[in-house]
Amino acid sequence: NQCHASASCRELGDRWFCKCNTGFTGNGYKCTDIDECVDKPCDSNAVCLNKPGSYLCKCKAGYEGSGKVCKDINECKVEKNPCSNNALCINTIGSYQCKCLPGFTQTSVSESPAGTHNCHKHANCKNKFGSFSCKCKPGFTGNGTDCKDINECKKGSPNKCSNNAECINTAGSYECQCKPGYTGNGYTCNDINECKKRNKCHQNANCIDNIGSYDCTCKPGYTGDGLTCTDIDECQLGDNRCNDKANCKNTNGSYRCTCLSGFEGNGYNCTDIDECSKPNACPKNAECRNSVGSYACVCKSGFKGKKCKDVDECKEKPISPSAVCINTPGSYKCNCKPGYEGACLLYIDECTTGEHTCGGNATCINELGSYKCKCKPGYKGDGQTYIDECAENKDNCHSNAICTNTVGSYRCNCKAGFTGNGRTYIDECARNSHNCHAHAKCTNTMGSFQCQCRPGFTGNGKTCHDTNECQRSSDNRCSQNANCVNTPGSYQCSCKPGFTGNGYTCSDIDECAEPNKCHKDALCIDNIGSYDCSCKSGFTGDGLSCTDIDECRNGADNCHANADCVNTAGSFTCKCRIGFVGSGVNCTDIDECNNANACPQHSTCENSVGSYTCVCNQGYNGDNCDDIPECALNTDNCHAHAICTNTIGSFTCACQDGFSGDGLQCTGRHTLLK
Repeated sequence: NQCHASASCRELGDRWFCKCNTGFTGNGYKCTDIDECVDKPCDSNAVCLNKPGSYLCKCKAGYEGSGKVCKDINECKVEKNPCSNNALCINTIGSYQCKCLPGFTQTSVSESPAGTHNCHKHANCKNKFGSFSCKCKPGFTGNGTDCKDINECKKGSPNKCSNNAECINTAGSYECQCKPGYTGNGYTCNDINECKKRNKCHQNANCIDNIGSYDCTCKPGYTGDGLTCTDIDECQLGDNRCNDKANCKNTNGSYRCTCLSGFEGNGYNCTDIDECSKPNACPKNAECRNSVGSYACVCKSGFKGKKCKDVDECKEKPISPSAVCINTPGSYKCNCKPGYEGACLLYIDECTTGEHTCGGNATCINELGSYKCKCKPGYKGDGQTYIDECAENKDNCHSNAICTNTVGSYRCNCKAGFTGNGRTYIDECARNSHNCHAHAKCTNTMGSFQCQCRPGFTGNGKTCHDTNECQRSSDNRCSQNANCVNTPGSYQCSCKPGFTGNGYTCSDIDECAEPNKCHKDALCIDNIGSYDCSCKSGFTGDGLSCTDIDECRNGADNCHANADCVNTAGSFTCKCRIGFVGSGVNCTDIDECNNANACPQHSTCENSVGSYTCVCNQGYNGDNCDDIPECALNTDNCHAHAICTNTIGSFTCACQDGFSGDGLQCTGRHTLLK
């Protein structure tokens, strides 16, 4: 690929793209380092060091912390006081001072401030009385004069990076950076649900979030790779469930079935509408006759036309001039004029003139002024209604012949270019006299027949072999998450374990939403077709079984040196020891000497790390610093010729009479006699 050295090549469906790594900017083909130090991300008491793709915050000397947060090191409260036992340690911002106690003066040389030590640059120099010691800083190993960086990211080395993070070694430390598809501080990395953000899935595709990535799958009714989805025309492909008496109309992602005129239903099931069962389907003077998908209105005798209006027989029938004709609804009356008798209609024999409408299988019987039709033996009906064999497909005309309905029968005439009687041929397929294969369709032809293997089989029709649609994905419509099972002439699709559906569409089963085998102290992570169990933070195991990690025992806690670590289920707590106060992660020495009643009267309170001592003032001793009776105990230093007088906290010496001096030294004097 053409990606930059500081970029990663990523796959998304059947496409690839370049993306600059974290800490770099560009189009993926060209990436430049981002100088994060420009935005001053470090603490004011830290130095920012830009690195390719990242940066490092390092606390200045006299400070400690992550670099983003730096706190003053109280050198006076470390495990070993840097000052002499006969000196007072005074903490300062970023450093400390040592001040000799009363009665002492500095005699040792401090190699550290003078820079006369030979400690490594990654070691701390600690001054001793008359010497110094070197100790490698955290993140380095060695004897102090030679310190080498510890690669915390090396396999097997302890670091707190998440399993979904990259460990980046730095000088004296390391950084944790969440992998692509995850977000967090590196110690804890959570999956990014790309489906809840803008992604590259097509608008007609479902976004499926995976651990660290996502998939795009076209919705039912669409086909494609998920990035591009095209509507499937189920109507054109014949892949629909519409009834043969319904119209199929393609829609976006689906299709719609509508029953044809004369039928009713949901389009998948269509039944004939009996229009004759509806009121007013036909005119008042007509009979309604239902047929498949339609109906017909037949006027009753004496009525005609679309609206079956009354026939005025007096105008249409041959009335005798010696008679009076009176029209009635559907009929008429004929009365002879006065002086006449007999038939008022001129006698017409419709049966003879051929003006009747009797069928071929009926006999016409003439009556006065009319006629009637009587079905011949073997037939039934009104003698007038006949069957339209052509319309009802009850003829046996050849496919290359035209069927013409006739009264009581029909006629078959060969089409242009064909000769014959219109209906005489040998149908080998109907007689089963063909040699087509059992899995082939026999189609009769003029003077012969054709054999064609049925769908799912291949061959010449006389020999047909099953087609294994499962060998090639293009020959079946099974989901990529389904198993294809070949069957004679077809195939079956069944969703794989971890999926549900009809085999053509298989959706992932979210096992985490159902009872699963994950331990109560584990997180369930749903995958495509499966799921993983991962022990929660503070627990270890395979997810099916999780055991609490004793952070206090294995040193994985972050409790302060002056705090006690107490293990809890999945975590731990830090509690500052007696003499300290704080959160447990940070513990500050309590200066008991700030309490005016910490020590008895006549004493000096001296604070120490985690404790304090009461030192009786000179001239006092004991737990309550009582006055020392120096004179009574002969611990005074008065001269032998002096008198010792005890005072509160001390004593006085006065030379005896006859002596002079300060009481500590007394000199005798002589008296002169006159």
